[in-house]
Amino acid sequence: MRQFVKTRTSINQVIISQINTETQRSEEVLRRLVEITLYLAENDIAFRGSSSKVFTKNNGNFLGFLQLLGKFDAVLLEHLRRVTNRETKFHLLSVSIQNEIINMLGSKVKESIIKKIKTAKYFYYK
Repeated sequence: MRQFVKTRTSINQVIISQINTETQRSEEVLRRLVEITLYLAENDIAFRGSSSKVFTKNNGNFLGFLQLLGKFDAVLLEHLRRVTNRETKFHLLSVSIQNEIINMLGSKVKESIIKKIKTAKYFYYK
């Protein structure tokens, strides 16, 4: 309580600041997950292995790339540390999140193709 009085901040301001920080962190992680997904999809590389846990054997290319990038990227390193230590419930690494990312990117590709077809002067479909 004294800390809040000294700094003249309310508890609400502190909570809002924490929420904003966590939101920004999640967005940064999500950007990296989308890029990993794009890379795997563009190169026809399988996503999953027999395990769906980070830092386990045979956990697939998606989690494997994530672990590899985590060695060089501070944002992913921190995220993986928090996931491993169970400091966050929203780890964004589940199969359902992977599927959501794949579906969203697929929808964007489909929209782009449809837009090109509609604007094309001629279109031939065999």
